[in-house]
Amino acid sequence: MWLLTIGSGLLRSEASAQQPQIVRWEIAATVTYIVDPGGFFPDVRLGDPVRGTLKYDLTLLPNPIYSGEYYYDYTNETWAAVASMVIENPRTGQETDFAKDSRGNFADVYAYDDYPQEGGAFDMIFAVQSVMPPPGFVGGAPAVAVQLLGPSSNWSGYGLNFPFEGQRLPSLLNLDDFPLSAVTFYDAFFEDEFATTIEAEIYSLTPITSAISPGDFDFNGDVDGGDLYAWQVTHGSSGVLYA
Repeated sequence: MWLLTIGSGLLRSEASAQQPQIVRWEIAATVTYIVDPGGFFPDVRLGDPVRGTLKYDLTLLPNPIYSGEYYYDYTNETWAAVASMVIENPRTGQETDFAKDSRGNFADVYAYDDYPQEGGAFDMIFAVQSVMPPPGFVGGAPAVAVQLLGPSSNWSGYGLNFPFEGQRLPSLLNLDDFPLSAVTFYDAFFEDEFATTIEAEIYSLTPITSAISPGDFDFNGDVDGGDLYAWQVTHGSSGVLYA
């Protein structure tokens, strides 16, 4: 599976406050790949069930600093939790939950259209979210990524090729368009065959249509301390930081 190793210092430009338009999907997956030389995840096994989410704001426009001819970077604030991952342990009933790091480096969604590479061009949605490191983790940028990857196409069911109207992210996604899809814990600053990685193949991508609760300012389905931070960044300031 192809992952992004990302540079630091992502730019977020201040814009006038606007109401986010959040779209969300629920993910079901199965662990298919584990590299854990540090022994951080001794209870995780191949075949363990995984659940997660993909989430982003339809009001965002591409960040011109980190976008190119075939790809577009949509920079969210880090409280947004664009990707999440929970590994279930069916042997003990316990879970490994990668909590978001609201003060981390990443809450970005990348859209690739007809990206050229050896073997053929591809389309991809790639969402990467900073998460809290497990105890003892020495990597530079622990992150969870949702990757929807497929052969270059017309994004069936959605009309013309990406970018969509107004260069907005798609409000609809069809897993059939992305046969190589995974949710992964990894180090966004460092990737090689020995880097800590847990990858789970996605077999279900279901839209979440339930209403967002009052007070759920980070749009993750509950009201907790993370919502206070999100409120302080948005409603508690003169503007919402969106690229």
